[in-house]
Amino acid sequence: MKPQDLLDLLRRRPFEPFRLHLSDGAVYDVRHPDMAIVQRSKVIVAVPGPDRPDGPAERTVN
Repeated sequence: MKPQDLLDLLRRRPFEPFRLHLSDGAVYDVRHPDMAIVQRSKVIVAVPGPDRPDGPAERTVN
């Protein structure tokens, strides 16, 4: 997926949550447009804690 493709998903109005499937098999849900930062060669995703799936990020992955 190209960075512009991700930006288009994040900027869609109304926003529709989506799932990222990485080449290593990891899967991340993006439930809000502020949960992801798209850079030229990577995306940073905020990962909420298991006890608060809609709460603040517990960690980030990139």
